[in-house]
Amino acid sequence: MMVSNFLEALRHLQSGERLSMPKLYALSAPTRENMRAFSEVWPGIHVERRRHIIENLVDIAEANFEVDFRRIFRHVLDDPDPAVRAMAIDGLWEDEGQDLIDRFCTMLQNDLSPAVRASAAQALGKYALQAELDELDREPAERIRVLLQDVFYDQSEDIEVRRRALESIAYYDHADVREIIRTAYEETPHEMHVSAIFAMGRSADPRWSETVLRELNSPSPEIRFEAARAGGELRIKQAVPALLDLLLDPDREVQEAAIWALGQIGGKHAKQALNLIMAGDDPGLADAAEEAFGELLLMEGDIGLPLYDFDLSQMEQVELDELEDLGDEEDWLQDEELRRN
Repeated sequence: MMVSNFLEALRHLQSGERLSMPKLYALSAPTRENMRAFSEVWPGIHVERRRHIIENLVDIAEANFEVDFRRIFRHVLDDPDPAVRAMAIDGLWEDEGQDLIDRFCTMLQNDLSPAVRASAAQALGKYALQAELDELDREPAERIRVLLQDVFYDQSEDIEVRRRALESIAYYDHADVREIIRTAYEETPHEMHVSAIFAMGRSADPRWSETVLRELNSPSPEIRFEAARAGGELRIKQAVPALLDLLLDPDREVQEAAIWALGQIGGKHAKQALNLIMAGDDPGLADAAEEAFGELLLMEGDIGLPLYDFDLSQMEQVELDELEDLGDEEDWLQDEELRRN
């Protein structure tokens, strides 16, 4: 029955019909026999439809962890179309098979498409993390680090490829990597500056805390977003006053990043702010605050406690502007919790 469903889905891919989600789901967890059939059919599908198919499979895989298109994504790494190859790499974000290391390194070095090289550089980040967690042998770990370093310093390389290399290499606790982040932060292109702050957070290195704190007040929403995320990743308690201000930021993504960061940092004032947002009239921000609050409780070991600190049913609707009352800098700096290192 599974084979017949898969073959029926393949016939659908070959047709000119609008792509059907149930048919695409039927491509999940293909057998070797399924993949032989797929490999025969795939080259005959028009390139635009191949792109649309892979794009949809990537979206499905991101939304539903129960599906498994890894064999298909691996197969189409050889597709003649660069857009399909790049999306296939992105689709393999959960595939931590170390047999992919050589493949991604080769694509980063030799693929003619900057988009594919950028995706390959990004994909190597999960192996950089494995290296830092001692889950990867020294030889491939060092090979990845040196390759990413070379790509970053190659001024002839496309800036998006260099950015992804920077972001991936940031996992390594290495003096050369710290110099790379510093160099990227001082580069002129705004995009590289953004990636440098992202890398600071990913590095988990507290030496970048002062820089991150400063960038929370940047006029650029992209910088404020990355600084908020980095503040959360580095768990900078001194960032809480600025993060409270960012809860009222005109940029929605910056607000959401500040909410997430408060959930990572924790503390009395972070809890108060998250509670206010959960009680507010913005469903999107309330959901983000609820998720952040749940992570905060989990990290503090209070998973048995109710999600809210108070009975919301007894409260009148809370306006987000009330958060301004929590933003008095002098009160924050007097708080003993914020003075801890």
